[in-house]
Amino acid sequence: MNLDRPEFRDKEVRKALGLALNREGMARSIMRDPTVAAPQVFAPSMPGWHVAASEPFRQDQAAARRALDAAGWAVGADGVRTKDGRRLAFELISYTSRPEIPVAATVVQADLKAVGVDVAIRSAEWTIVPEAQKDGSLQAALMSRGYSLVADPIPLILADFARDRTEWGAMNWRNDEFRTLGRTYLATFEEADRARLRKRMAEILLDEMPVMPLIWTPLTVAVSKRVENVVIDPYEMRYLIDRVRFR
Repeated sequence: MNLDRPEFRDKEVRKALGLALNREGMARSIMRDPTVAAPQVFAPSMPGWHVAASEPFRQDQAAARRALDAAGWAVGADGVRTKDGRRLAFELISYTSRPEIPVAATVVQADLKAVGVDVAIRSAEWTIVPEAQKDGSLQAALMSRGYSLVADPIPLILADFARDRTEWGAMNWRNDEFRTLGRTYLATFEEADRARLRKRMAEILLDEMPVMPLIWTPLTVAVSKRVENVVIDPYEMRYLIDRVRFR
């Protein structure tokens, strides 16, 4: 989301929009796995970053409506909320190279319409997201971002959440505590200290919600029963073919 826009600037409004979304339904119907519904950025497969004690972020459209009412966004005659003469409406851009993304976009559109938000969808090539970030035209984007393909994702995390300009990360979000924690992390070599810093950075992202996670994407591998000793590299860097044997 472009957090410079009035409808996204207030984190309570962002959380309200998050409450309106049926993540479990998306995970079950699109990914065929309800366990990949994502209430936070980092999945349990990243235990160093995952906030294990967090409450599940379940759909509650009644609570979403109350929160939007409390934030001053009142339902208009056309069913769309307004505040200070501005409609709660935005364009959601997505890309077609990942087939699940356009489908998820239509779910987001329907779920938000139910609480008084008007979403228009535009799909194109994947370059649409960094281009819209660069020229400032991005309002909101639905995209895929991976943090688990490297041993320590801190460079990607800081690129997405600790820079004034980013191609794939949170747009126009600045949290000075998060940036300080990131710099401290890079200069720290004690694992206990790094664990504490990771936990706090993840908690800030969960509380501030500068991006709105929907689904964790699983790594799916199909293996013939005639093959044995297949080992899956979680970083997707090696096939480990030397270990594979045919029965």
